[in-house]
Amino acid sequence: MTPTPLPSAPATPRPDLRVVRAHVTALSYDLCSGQWAPTGLERRVAGILTLSAAAHGTLTAVGLRNALWEGNLAMTTENGGHFARVLAVLLSLLDTDRDGERADDDLVGPDVLDVLDEAADLCTAIASTETAAA
Repeated sequence: MTPTPLPSAPATPRPDLRVVRAHVTALSYDLCSGQWAPTGLERRVAGILTLSAAAHGTLTAVGLRNALWEGNLAMTTENGGHFARVLAVLLSLLDTDRDGERADDDLVGPDVLDVLDEAADLCTAIASTETAAA
């Protein structure tokens, strides 16, 4: 007897790059203006992402997924969940197949890399607030 194959999960539509950039820019502004301050958990996750981006040259879907895993459910609820939302929208931009790898490297053009650079800079700024606050 052959088992019935399960249907594959529908592909998640790729978010509009302007929306992703708006999330990153808004949190960067809130951080710089003092309207938002990261928690210890958010600083830790940002530090993990900073190291991951340095190692790979950019933020990756695998790095974002690992950071969200590290942040656990707590990061989605504490401090308004703003940082977790930014990471989730970045992940949806990069994660185009089930293995966490981009299905087509052509999907990552210069505009996407610019947003990823801005997000990596944001992670560095968030991680460095630990030193400033200590």
